[in-house]
Amino acid sequence: MPVVSEAKALAFHALHPEMWVMFCTWTLELIAAGKIHGGARAVWERMRWESDVNEDYKQYGELFKCNNNYTRWYGRWFNAAYASQGYGEFFFTREHGGHEGE
Repeated sequence: MPVVSEAKALAFHALHPEMWVMFCTWTLELIAAGKIHGGARAVWERMRWESDVNEDYKQYGELFKCNNNYTRWYGRWFNAAYASQGYGEFFFTREHGGHEGE
């Protein structure tokens, strides 16, 4: 998967704030179900699934065509945003030594 800079991910986020709402909603649902850790990709895939089959989310379907490269940033942002609530390590992260586009 190509590396996407956080700046590009933030630009995408600015255009599509509803993605963050969905991501956090379903991550918090995982936490409420008793999960200690989760996968950002699993949440992202649920977002894709819901946008394909759930009438309430079909309007967002086009956003999921080619945006897997942003998943890692959403996981990191969630960890940062919810750290004070004890979820700062819900998503495991790893450093990527590559440069954007590699």
